[in-house]
Amino acid sequence: VLVHEFIRASIFQAHHWSSAVRMGPDAQTAVLDAQARVFGVEGLRVADASSLPIISDGNMAAPAYLVGW
Repeated sequence: VLVHEFIRASIFQAHHWSSAVRMGPDAQTAVLDAQARVFGVEGLRVADASSLPIISDGNMAAPAYLVGW
């Protein structure tokens, strides 16, 4: 039990969040289409790293800037 408590207290997420919003062909299987438009909300696009379909191996700053640009 002590080892389990130590592990839970010691582990943290050090990476930037990305790829949290699923892309797909329709609202039944995804939140976004291929152009980052939100299904069911007219005129709304996701312009951050959560819309990236692939997780980058490096820092997420440059890919996030390009999505928003």
